[in-house]
Amino acid sequence: MEGIKEIIHEMLNDIFNSHPSQAKCAFDLLVTLFKNIIDNPTESKFRNFNKANENIKTKILIIPEIIDVLLVLGYTETTNDIMKYEGDALDNFRIPIDVLNDILSNAQGEHVI
Repeated sequence: MEGIKEIIHEMLNDIFNSHPSQAKCAFDLLVTLFKNIIDNPTESKFRNFNKANENIKTKILIIPEIIDVLLVLGYTETTNDIMKYEGDALDNFRIPIDVLNDILSNAQGEHVI
């Protein structure tokens, strides 16, 4: 599991460094999406999202590299703009939550005057 953690950490750090103004909002929403999957593992509404959803488009997909992170985590893209997670490795979602929270904490610390 350490391998995926390193990959996710590097990908998310790169996203944060490339898109600092949009990353916090995107990361906050990703944490919510991932926590919903962990907290409600049998509910398909939390395992799928529509890429055409306004919040998803304006907060997450504004950073195209996030799709790569989702694919690494096991999401698949359907032809009708739905991102689906059909796997059982729910612990994999704890990794990006920890990494995202770490990145956001460090970013807040850097901006303290």
